[in-house]
Amino acid sequence: MKKIFLVVLMLVSSLVYGQDLGSLAQAQNKIKSLELMSDQELLSYWTQAQEQGYSLSQLKTLARAQGASESDLARFEQRIKGLKTAKADPGSLVDKTANDLSSIFGISSLSEEEEEEEKYLGLNIFGMSFFNNAKEQEDPSMSPQINIATPSYYQLGPGDELKVSVWGASENEYAFEITREGTIKIDRVGPVYVSGLSLLGAKKKIGTALSKIYSGISSSNESYQKVFFNVSLSKSRSIIINIVGSVERPGTYTLSSMISVLNALYAAGGPTENGSFRAIQVLRNGKVYKSVDLYNYFVKGLFPSITLRDQDVILVPSYKNRVFINGEFKTAGVFEFVDGEKIHDLLSYTGGFGPFAYKDEVFIKSVSGINKSIRTVNSNDYETSLVKSGDIVEAKPIADRYTNKVSIEGAVYIPGDYMLESSGTVRKLLSIAQGPKEDALLSRAVIYRQLDGEEQSMISFSISEVLSKKMTIALLPNDRVHVFSKKTLKDNLYVTIKGEVNSPKNFLFYKGMTVADLVLLADGLKKDGDSYLIDLYRASYDKTGKQPFLALTSSLKENFNSNSIDSNPLLKSGDLVVVRKKEGLIKSSFVEITGLVKTPGTYALLSSKYSLYDLLNDSGGVLENAALNGIKIQRVN
Repeated sequence: MKKIFLVVLMLVSSLVYGQDLGSLAQAQNKIKSLELMSDQELLSYWTQAQEQGYSLSQLKTLARAQGASESDLARFEQRIKGLKTAKADPGSLVDKTANDLSSIFGISSLSEEEEEEEKYLGLNIFGMSFFNNAKEQEDPSMSPQINIATPSYYQLGPGDELKVSVWGASENEYAFEITREGTIKIDRVGPVYVSGLSLLGAKKKIGTALSKIYSGISSSNESYQKVFFNVSLSKSRSIIINIVGSVERPGTYTLSSMISVLNALYAAGGPTENGSFRAIQVLRNGKVYKSVDLYNYFVKGLFPSITLRDQDVILVPSYKNRVFINGEFKTAGVFEFVDGEKIHDLLSYTGGFGPFAYKDEVFIKSVSGINKSIRTVNSNDYETSLVKSGDIVEAKPIADRYTNKVSIEGAVYIPGDYMLESSGTVRKLLSIAQGPKEDALLSRAVIYRQLDGEEQSMISFSISEVLSKKMTIALLPNDRVHVFSKKTLKDNLYVTIKGEVNSPKNFLFYKGMTVADLVLLADGLKKDGDSYLIDLYRASYDKTGKQPFLALTSSLKENFNSNSIDSNPLLKSGDLVVVRKKEGLIKSSFVEITGLVKTPGTYALLSSKYSLYDLLNDSGGVLENAALNGIKIQRVN
């Protein structure tokens, strides 16, 4: 971790041990990088800082003043938030200050404006995601490569192996390795210099040399003496590339000569968060040979045709200019720009505006010295307006407001939003919605009307009068028509059944429903239920309250085909039906006898006066060795 965290943690230690220089030196010796520090050690330093009155935001501000990047601060804050101790609780100091965020604009607790700025610090750097997998690789040779066709721009060099195939009037095959002198040696021809040539250029030169052996090479394709040949790269050489600057894993790499600058950067883990994606330099012989802009690849899929050579240096400098882009863009993030680029160029990197963006203007917040300013840029000026490093560019969403919308809801066949131009009156809107449903309340409906962007007034009307053209009501933008349903204006009516039925519960009431119908809806009687003994309780609606319920009885046949109103009465809403058990039905009871009796086992209680004497008789009596004064009775309550 960068030195800034060492500085911050050393500061905390000095606050604790400032009275003792020996203790301070000892504390400084214990400082480790954030990655190597255990949770217990980090918690100790964090607790000491809190005891001295430092909040998380103040520590971050001190670190930022020493040059820490926002990514470093984010990792530091993430570690603090992740600390868990046995004493941790919702009111602990860690939990209390975990959300105490700071911003680049001060060390005090966040104001609304600072909270707005803080969200931009968490934006992803454009292009970093391409190298995410590369950062996690331990083996740098696992770069995306290399089994590809030889590029047309590839320059041959010492160590490359060529394969030459000859066929036609003569057949042969050669394998050559380019020597350190840059030549290949062909028998009976001599050395041919090919280093620095492309594969196409080498083919022409080798063809000229082979024509001294195979005269048919110069013959026409129709000639029976024609000799054809082809030159291909069978194995590419290895080169040493030095990758330095703001990269994750700077160092010296041995890679294939066919590798591109992008592949080499991938092997090195890609640029760091402070590295440039737009001014990557390829140094050759101490001078800048080429500059590479990765945005051309990320945005357009274009990449320069550069052949790397042995001992080339790839330098990734720190970025020069960055802007924060957020809001209704297709891609939000932190974007790097070069001098002279305009807002139009930045829009092309983001992919343009999102579908719900306000495209006529963008809003830019800039830092000028110790102050800030905000400005808007009209779409006509996108191609001419410059941005400054540190600018925050935002696209606002379109307003959630319609200028020609009316809506209808409730008991109509097609509720929803409609265009005011085609439904200027309530009658037209009802017609477009395919009219009111059968259950619609035709005597009254309402219109909710907006005033100053908020529904503040209601207009009542009769649907019948509107449909009969006795009344005409013109609609305004954002009017909302509600048609009531008769179903929603009354309570659902129920009847209840309890007792000896399989599914006792409430059931919806229907006119014409009888006791037998309700029993069948309750999945019938239980085996102990008595169809001839059913009670019915009904509210009497007695205003005096002296007799609130009426008691009726029902007697049903076993097949429930009773047609008599007396035995199978019609139900009313709110009725309670209770099915009783069969008269005289008693649950069977049993006892068990064990020990020295002739026939131990389980016996039924044959009567209410069944006694121990009866049980001993039923079990055949006791055996000879039985002790009658030692009988025990165990009873379960």
